[in-house]
Amino acid sequence: MTQTVSGSRSARSFAALALLAGAALGLAACGDDTDYTAAREYWAQPDSVIIGLGQPGDVKALTRDEAWVADLMAGVIFSIAPLEGRYVGIGMADREPVEVGTPAKIAVDPEFGLASFDAETQMVDLFTLEGEHIRGFEPGFVPAVMSFSRQPVGLTFGIAAGDTVSGRHPVVIRTGMRGEERDTLLSAAHGPEALRTATAEPGETSMSPSTEGMWVYARTAPDTVFSVTPGGVRRLVLRDEDRAAVGILADRALDIVWLVHAEEPGVGRSYAAYDARLAAPEGEAPPADSVSFLGVRTTPDNFRPWVVHDGVIMGVRRIPGGGLALSAYALNADRFGREEVDRR
Repeated sequence: MTQTVSGSRSARSFAALALLAGAALGLAACGDDTDYTAAREYWAQPDSVIIGLGQPGDVKALTRDEAWVADLMAGVIFSIAPLEGRYVGIGMADREPVEVGTPAKIAVDPEFGLASFDAETQMVDLFTLEGEHIRGFEPGFVPAVMSFSRQPVGLTFGIAAGDTVSGRHPVVIRTGMRGEERDTLLSAAHGPEALRTATAEPGETSMSPSTEGMWVYARTAPDTVFSVTPGGVRRLVLRDEDRAAVGILADRALDIVWLVHAEEPGVGRSYAAYDARLAAPEGEAPPADSVSFLGVRTTPDNFRPWVVHDGVIMGVRRIPGGGLALSAYALNADRFGREEVDRR
């Protein structure tokens, strides 16, 4: 069951959140005097609508206009659609569904609904988008990344496996909707050789879901972004200036991989776009970075990016009084002028 949330005060205290910024780069669109480098604000949760964001554990996009947030501190899964003035909470207080306790990771899809990994119960639960519980299963691990996948239909998980003594390493696992038919796409014994020695320590490996599996970028192979899927591995080669990126965000709707760059306080964060359609299958030489590289976009200071969907990047900003709110920026992806690609 869902509950609509409104008002100007939070019922819980707000957790501190490090605000990320980055280096700003300039790039004018080809054949146009307009500079499309700076992303434009697409929507923003008003400062006056405080819904209790305390410690976002995950942010996912259902559409360009609607973001979903798993809030660890509030113990609620929020649906936030500022353009419609709609703010909905699933699992608030002691209300149904009781399966929402401490939501840590989520996945949303117009067809499949909502999936949530709960840090309290250690369960993955599937809900309708209206908050009706369907079923759950115990995965046996704690996901760092979770998404619905297609081709085949199921769930894909990114995991930091191991311990602090022997070291943690990145693992990617795909399952069916009930946790069955597990397939390991990446581990110390599976996947690209360059990723098998990668560590899952902060800043060492970044993952972002693809339609079929997971995009992975690691310090052990700073010149390449890998796509690991049930059908095999694909690769994108990066420009020299993108080999020190701090992470990746994949736009599944537009087939673009964004390399996220480190903060530069007071300036803003920059993102380098690559055409994911041009990623080469393992065993084939990927195209030069000059072919797959599309351009750079920037977002302003006081914005922590979480997810990109259909050319819109969504994330968290700090608001007056120390609270947190969501914002979204259009990345002007239509200005890249991408050519048609034969994907057969």
